[in-house]
Amino acid sequence: MKVQDLCYIYESINQDILELKQTRNKVPTDREYTSALQKSINKEIEKFENLKGMVLDLEVEIPANFSTDKILTDFGDSSFYLLP
Repeated sequence: MKVQDLCYIYESINQDILELKQTRNKVPTDREYTSALQKSINKEIEKFENLKGMVLDLEVEIPANFSTDKILTDFGDSSFYLLP
């Protein structure tokens, strides 16, 4: 797996977490199912947070012939995270 793939996965997880939080905030508070639904969404968010932690904990081997002189990528550019 390439580092670029891990970056894409990480950004996808962040997007899923953001969407879940937005969904949780849209749940009407005056319904009897609100508490159960929010707990369920919170559990899913926690699962994604754990998955994000697992991605961050991965160790990446850098080949001996790798040179940082060749890196011209702007990591702030979101297109960097998109797979070809």
